[in-house]
Amino acid sequence: MNSETRHLRLRELLLGVEGLALLRGLFRGTDEAAQRRTDEIKAILAQDAFAEALEVPILDVPDGYERWSSTYDAPGNPLISAEQPVVWELLERAAPGRALDAPCGTGRHTARLVELGHDVVAVDGTRSMLDRARERVPQARFVEGDLRALPLDDHAVDLAVCALSLEHLEELERPVAELARVLRPGGTLIISESHPFLRTVGNAPFFRDAAGAGGVVRSYNHLHGDYLDAFAAAGLELRRCIEVRFGREQVEMQAAARFFPEATEAAVLGLPAVLIWDLRMGGGGEQALDHVQVAAPVGCEPEARRFYGDLLGLSEIEKPDALRGRGGVWFRVGRQQLHIGADQSFVPAHKAHPALRVTAAELDAIAGRLHAAGVEVGWDHALADQLRFYAHDPWGNRIELLTRARPETPPPAP
Repeated sequence: MNSETRHLRLRELLLGVEGLALLRGLFRGTDEAAQRRTDEIKAILAQDAFAEALEVPILDVPDGYERWSSTYDAPGNPLISAEQPVVWELLERAAPGRALDAPCGTGRHTARLVELGHDVVAVDGTRSMLDRARERVPQARFVEGDLRALPLDDHAVDLAVCALSLEHLEELERPVAELARVLRPGGTLIISESHPFLRTVGNAPFFRDAAGAGGVVRSYNHLHGDYLDAFAAAGLELRRCIEVRFGREQVEMQAAARFFPEATEAAVLGLPAVLIWDLRMGGGGEQALDHVQVAAPVGCEPEARRFYGDLLGLSEIEKPDALRGRGGVWFRVGRQQLHIGADQSFVPAHKAHPALRVTAAELDAIAGRLHAAGVEVGWDHALADQLRFYAHDPWGNRIELLTRARPETPPPAP
């Protein structure tokens, strides 16, 4: 549940817009325009009406979108106004096939995919959003689920759309890997997000619910490099990066435009608003790693599920019927698989080992779980651009876990 609340004053917004307008016009504007901005700032500070506070809770995704669902489709959202035409133009280039919209929200992209002739499955974690989407697009199939663990088989769709959603997740690698997993080789992925510039200057997904109360859904600022790293790790190939700017139509939708339209235009017009990624899933005739097998003694299954499932956080997948009698357990690792195979002549692998790439948050969490379970964790600092450690599974096999180190993130102490 949310524990943060801002008491937002209109004065803060208006002063921010005036300040941004001044900054953008510092060397490109005129003295007269700068004086008008200064005079308006004085007027804003002098008017008590601008000092009234609106209570704005900072909400986690489930609570925020439950409240927002009833008004989400109301006209006047400048971000959607800038994003939707470009995304739809990209969708129109894809041949009809099996498509995924995740998270689907109230179904605006789902509806367009159906109109274009796709067989659509739509996933969202907010029930009220799903209810509205089902009512809006009865031809699609809707499933409640999480973007970080999509309820679809591998290579299930030809086209996937993920709109204005990754910004709500602190780490990108897992959801991007899931979107890549469900795409067939050669399939298309379209991702849209608020431009990181907007996040940097304080923009956030603010809404008013049906009762008129305000709220903001918690979000995170991901830079271009963060996305590119996640795409590369998932085997996605970049076709095009499109940066959509706010036009005059979106300027008029800004709340500040009601009070100071000239300053709002000077501050907002031309700002990068939306980041859209047009991606292709690698493969399609190319060689790729399918799975790695780690040997274990006969009867290893309970310990394999505890170590690789509970402690490392891997999802178990069912073995084919024809192979179940051989024992062992299979797990999914991104687009690949890790097979724990029962071997009557088992000898632990002390040198050869699988290396599992995870997010920075997951790396710390896994290390904590291993330590609490009595498993020794050995950090290795030989690679400056990687955070990694080694551990051993219950039978002595060496396992490595790693993540890319960010410059501002020092490695854990040995």
